[in-house]
Amino acid sequence: MAKFKTGKSGNMAGRPKGAPNRKTVDLRARIKDILDDNIDKVQKDLDALEPKDRLVILERFMQYIIPRKKEEEITFSERDKFMKKFFGTGSVSEKDEE
Repeated sequence: MAKFKTGKSGNMAGRPKGAPNRKTVDLRARIKDILDDNIDKVQKDLDALEPKDRLVILERFMQYIIPRKKEEEITFSERDKFMKKFFGTGSVSEKDEE
């Protein structure tokens, strides 16, 4: 039998939802230090790669630097407004643009 209700640990000062744990923060800091200390070697190795291989590596690096965009649902009217604004097409009436 559980001591606490689901989602309630009893530790109100605990780690907030979505916050990284200490080991993750420490590991990221360590990786950053290694890259900082070896940036010239990393650049030399990247330069030695074929362009397509270099892009693969750079894409993998970016996964750790640039946060992923969450999927968003858009309505047809939002899509039409976008198409009208940027491409001059879509089924948006003048009244809908305001």
